[in-house]
Amino acid sequence: MIRSYCTSDVPYVIEAHRKIYKEEYDYDESFVMFITQSITSLHKRNYHRENVWIVDEQGQQRGSIAIQEASGKIAKLGLFLVEPVARGKGYAEQLLQTAIRFCINQGYEQIELITNANLLAARKLYRKNGFTLIASWSEVKSGKVLEEEQWRLELSPIALGHSLPLQQPL
Repeated sequence: MIRSYCTSDVPYVIEAHRKIYKEEYDYDESFVMFITQSITSLHKRNYHRENVWIVDEQGQQRGSIAIQEASGKIAKLGLFLVEPVARGKGYAEQLLQTAIRFCINQGYEQIELITNANLLAARKLYRKNGFTLIASWSEVKSGKVLEEEQWRLELSPIALGHSLPLQQPL
């Protein structure tokens, strides 16, 4: 199931990102510092227009996604991962749909994210859910040269193919 995070999930989000990105992409400790700063600042703000969700599989944390406010109209998606043992079960799609619904309900007009060109499964999922690639560049991060990409999803009813904004009961 997908649930909102609690304080005890903060170390999990940091450690899961450290482990997966080190093992799968050989990222260095600067990536861990970035993740730690991101989740810690989000947790400290405790702002109602921001949230983190956790994949909870029978009491075991198996993934995460976060929405932070970039501006009054733009949400920033991040901290998105699903552990290898939980992949192929639809959790990535569920996490992304949860984040999109939250953004619509909070009145955001766009969702933006930064990812790398080598995260092929994530890029495919973003495109499937209506995100478009708006910029790309090379940058040294996490101890290597990465092909960074900025993606955007327009949340207007027309862009989403709906005549009315999506609303989910609480």
